[in-house]
Amino acid sequence: DPAISNYQHGRMPKGSSLPGRQGPFGEPGFMADDDEIRNIMRNFQSHQYGLDGTDGNLASRLGSDLGALAALGNASVGKLVHEQLALQLTLSKDSSRDSVLECSWFYFELMIKAMVEHLATANTLNAPRKHRFSDQFNDDILNMVASFTGEIISKHRKQGRITQLNSCLAFFLHDLLSVMDRGFVFSLIRTYMKEVTANITIMEPEHSSVLWELQIDFLRIISSHEHFIPLNLPQYGPAGFTSGSSSPTPSLRSIDSASSFISTMMGDRSSWAELSSEFRRQHFLVGLCLTNLFNALEQENGDVHTKSISIVRNLLTTHDLDPRYSEPDCRARVANLYLPVIGIIIDAVGALHGAAELQASRDDATTPIIDQITAQQIAGSAMFGTLESMRNTDMQNKPAKCSLSQENTRHLLATFLWVVKNVDNNVLKQWWSELPSERLHYLCEVLRITLTTFQYKGKHALKKARAQQIIRKPSDVKNQLEDMMLGSRNHAKEMMQRGASRKGAPPSPSIDGQGRRWNKTSFSSVPRTLPDSLDHAGHSLVWDPELEAHIEGNLATEVSMIVLDTLFVVEQVVSSTEHSQTLLASVLRVMLHALNTTQSTQFLQHLFALQRSLVSKYPN
Repeated sequence: DPAISNYQHGRMPKGSSLPGRQGPFGEPGFMADDDEIRNIMRNFQSHQYGLDGTDGNLASRLGSDLGALAALGNASVGKLVHEQLALQLTLSKDSSRDSVLECSWFYFELMIKAMVEHLATANTLNAPRKHRFSDQFNDDILNMVASFTGEIISKHRKQGRITQLNSCLAFFLHDLLSVMDRGFVFSLIRTYMKEVTANITIMEPEHSSVLWELQIDFLRIISSHEHFIPLNLPQYGPAGFTSGSSSPTPSLRSIDSASSFISTMMGDRSSWAELSSEFRRQHFLVGLCLTNLFNALEQENGDVHTKSISIVRNLLTTHDLDPRYSEPDCRARVANLYLPVIGIIIDAVGALHGAAELQASRDDATTPIIDQITAQQIAGSAMFGTLESMRNTDMQNKPAKCSLSQENTRHLLATFLWVVKNVDNNVLKQWWSELPSERLHYLCEVLRITLTTFQYKGKHALKKARAQQIIRKPSDVKNQLEDMMLGSRNHAKEMMQRGASRKGAPPSPSIDGQGRRWNKTSFSSVPRTLPDSLDHAGHSLVWDPELEAHIEGNLATEVSMIVLDTLFVVEQVVSSTEHSQTLLASVLRVMLHALNTTQSTQFLQHLFALQRSLVSKYPN
């Protein structure tokens, strides 16, 4: 406050009177005597914090921290609001701690606003982030985050209050990324993730689901930062080394050092394309999201699968719609951040929905699959090897860690398709040329499952799936009865819905995007749009089977074309490396599986062109 600041420095604003004196027009002074204020604050300190000697260490610190108000007129510089809040939130206990947890959103918002106000008042908004705040304040923030993290872990079964605290803490760290040193904020996020993950690992799977959901919600809020991509340094990786030398006339020593650096970074594929420790250090936030996805696929909890996959899928959807990344080169750099998604899906190929059916169809003798004679007739025995070598590349040695539902498999494969579509083919070729042939075989299996998952099934199947979606469950009938009794826009219904969340708590955006901040129309009847649809005008969409069939047909063609482009990259890897040409058997198997599914004529033209190219390139 400017008035308090002027008073602390011994200056009074114009038009105000000194304490205990008459104003300019004879009215009594508006401020009390300094001695009275000091006595009040000293009594408050003694009563609240035991300054009479019961807690010497705390008294010595708080005696100076709260001295701004207790020694008005004597202190040259007043204490700052955000520093005092960080200290008091950390040291709160018992009943005061419960009050803090109840209104944590208020204190976090007040602290952020006080920090920004301090930077604006001190004219340090353009100062280096590391020098904006004191080291003592950084230590207090670190202790505060650690204490609240312990509170979340110890009381995670209390859904209402702890869920609110978890979301408020995530929003607080989200806002700190725009104010404080981002490296320090990353260390705060790491503190939370490390503690929660450590407790999840020691818990039984049936008891760790609540902590899983809290951790996923925390990540979802943190990753919603508007500068998420710049925070992850997208220039790192192979795409960052294609600009040539930095000097127009480089020396031999500089050329050797640059080439050794590139070979070191690109020779070890785990440093930029796999979910390694090096990748997680360089791309911190993306590394956290992908590590969460990798760990979630180790679980058998369907809700954990849905939320973990939704984080990555929603991030990619946001990047795809962001006009800042509309250029192909820029989008390719963004896609480089998600290269580990390909490796994660390859490792979890046995858990995808439909993998077991494909395995059984190949083992069934009556299934019309490619045999040795047919392969020899198409392109010669040397190209495809023997039937035994083809069967040895199946997924029988790839145990499934979990079992994903059809919907989760579809969303997970959508992330895979977005990455392979937008990443530069040279990057994929560079990475896959260093992979063992076994993983490339599993990559071809992923492509086969992708064709099955997104294949066009016709209008009749779409109508049947739509009919199954509108079948109401008993809980839906109960909700309908409540709506009939309360009315669609009844105040009683509004109070019931408002009581479901804590009073004043900022709502956390939901996975499906339905969460929104409170306003006067939050509880009114809002038309519900169909899943995976964008209704910019806010109007409700009527389900049209013709339009739905048209969209599904275009999606199936797009997916098939992406699979075909990926097969072409795999063929280039085979031709440029020493991989066994039996890998081409997996490529042909994917192509024949595409012929076994419903495809558009446009895709079939490209498919036959690729097949003719393979036959002419490998005649023997």
